[in-house]
Amino acid sequence: MSTQTLDSPAASARPRAASGSALLALITRLHFYVGLFVGPFILVAAVTGTLFVLTPQLESVIYADQLRTTSTGTARPLADQVEAAQRLIGPGPRLFAVRPAPGPGQTTRVMFTQPGMGDSESRALFVDPVTLEIKGDMTVYGTSGTLPFRTKLDYLHRNLMLGAVGRNYSELAASWLWFATVGGMVLWFARRGRAQPAAARPSLARTAGAVGGDRPGVFLRHRIDLVQLGRRARGPIARATGVDHAIGVAQAAGGRRHGDGAGRRARASSWRPA
Repeated sequence: MSTQTLDSPAASARPRAASGSALLALITRLHFYVGLFVGPFILVAAVTGTLFVLTPQLESVIYADQLRTTSTGTARPLADQVEAAQRLIGPGPRLFAVRPAPGPGQTTRVMFTQPGMGDSESRALFVDPVTLEIKGDMTVYGTSGTLPFRTKLDYLHRNLMLGAVGRNYSELAASWLWFATVGGMVLWFARRGRAQPAAARPSLARTAGAVGGDRPGVFLRHRIDLVQLGRRARGPIARATGVDHAIGVAQAAGGRRHGDGAGRRARASSWRPA
C-alpha cells in the first residue's frame, strides 16, 4: 500500500520532467544556431564600436602628415587658402565645403565635389594655413570631411562592407540578439540548478541509508530528528507516505549496529591471555 503511494507522485512527475528536458534541449539547440548566425555580427560590431572611440587618437597617428604642420607664423586669410587649393585641383571640381584649421600647427580642409565619387563623398585638399602648401589629397565623407579610416570603419560597422546584403544581415542578426540573451540566461539558471550539491537536497532514501556511514550515530540522530519534525508538522500525510516505517527501519538498524558494537566491546574486555 505504502509503496504504491510513494510511486504515484514520481510517476506523475515523469511527464513534467520529460517535457522540461525537451524544452531545455530545444532552447539549447536554438541558442547554438542563433550564436553561429549572430556571432560574426556581434564580434564585428564590438570591435568596430571600440575602435570608434579611439578614432581621434588613431587618425592623428595615421594621417599625421596631412593633419599637422610644423610651420609657424601668421595664418593667411581663408580665401587665399581656398585659392591655393583651387589652383592645384583645376577648374573642373566644384567647391563643396571648407573646414578651417582648428588651431596652430593644423591644416585647413578644402573639399570639392567631382564626377565619379560616391554619395556624400568629396575630395579634400589639406592646406598649410601659413605657407599655403598642400599637405595632402584624399577622399573624405560628409560636410565635416570624415577621413577614410573612420569612413571604412563606419561601413564595416553598419553593413560589414557588403552593401545591401550586409545591411540586411546586420538588421536580421540584431533582431535575434534578444533571443540569444534570454536563451543564455535560461540555460545558465537551469545548469546552475542542476549543479547544486546532492547534500543540499536531502531525501528519505539518504535518511534511512545514512546509518551505514562512517559515523552512523550522528547521521542517524540528525536524520531521524528531521523526519520526526516533518511528521509532526504534516500528521496524517507523513504516516500515509510511510515515514513512520522509514523511522522504524532506521532505528532498528541503528540499534543492531549499536548492539553489535557493545557486544564486541564486552568480548574484548573479558578476554584474557591463556
